[in-house]
Amino acid sequence: MAISTLIAAVGVNCTDDETGPAPSSALDASLGDVSAPQLDGSGAQPEASLGDSAVPADAGAGDATVVDAGALDSGADSAALDGGVDSGPLLDDAGCPVFAGPLPELGDAGFPTTGLALWLRGDRGVATVDGGAVCRWDDMSGNGRSFKPGAAQAPVFSPTGIRNLPAVSFVGNRPLVREDVLGIAPTSARTFAIFQAIADTTHRISFYQGNFATNDVYFGIDQNTFQTVGGREGVYIAGNAYDSNITTSGQPRSHIYSISSMVPDGGLPGVLTYAVDNTLATLTRTPGGTGNSKVWDFSGAHRTGMGFADATFTGGAIGEVLIFDRELDASERTAVHQYFQSHFPP
Repeated sequence: MAISTLIAAVGVNCTDDETGPAPSSALDASLGDVSAPQLDGSGAQPEASLGDSAVPADAGAGDATVVDAGALDSGADSAALDGGVDSGPLLDDAGCPVFAGPLPELGDAGFPTTGLALWLRGDRGVATVDGGAVCRWDDMSGNGRSFKPGAAQAPVFSPTGIRNLPAVSFVGNRPLVREDVLGIAPTSARTFAIFQAIADTTHRISFYQGNFATNDVYFGIDQNTFQTVGGREGVYIAGNAYDSNITTSGQPRSHIYSISSMVPDGGLPGVLTYAVDNTLATLTRTPGGTGNSKVWDFSGAHRTGMGFADATFTGGAIGEVLIFDRELDASERTAVHQYFQSHFPP
């Protein structure tokens, strides 16, 4: 197996050359084609089509590379880097290279770092196999976490996925998962902050944490949520699906979703805060879901994942993910949003 560590956001094994439906110009022009079933294998989209999937045994097979634009403080500088070296990286049990560092300096990150549980960057730590299929996405927070494919087909690395900068491109149902909840206590507050662009504004694509064996016990960003009125950014928690007053868009956006406490029986949506491009959203519960407008026991949560979608989802890309084990206040949300904008300049 030929292994190399790329010191660039582009490389011979990081091409995005599959063909598929033409997405929005906000995304890389080719996100790929997919015929993968939903994780629950039902062929329909129930309240939560998350199912229970395992990482394929051959997910890391083939020649592999790992994106390392680690010298970047801003994705805008990626064009200045090229070339690569054979550094003989450590491989995981699936044969996928593990990010070898160095990690970014958190003190220079430009966003709050207290309680940071996860930091994923599209320009750093994305390992791929032949054709750009992502076999591993490594954490930059120093906590040593990584995400791997959760279905037979993986998402694809795109060097120009969002605003001509690196991102992981999702089409159909090609999730990335890990089998824990990032060390966050069951009753703890938490914040999910994601910079993404969704070409398909009629389907659900999500970043979730929860008990995926019980479809409704999870917490996550969930545009076009269960029984949505349609075309709305949204969120989900414990059987309660919420539309926001913000319409979906194919343009890149920051999404920051917080809960102040996961203690059971907390009133919803009062403990929730959801901002899109730093604009606070009003949340309205949809008719769907088995919830009772209360927080449920989250102690059974066992998985974190992204990119879960209907098999007919035609495209989206995630450029960066920040997860905190606490709620962010207004000034911190602004700082995170501004960081995303600086990393992916309009």
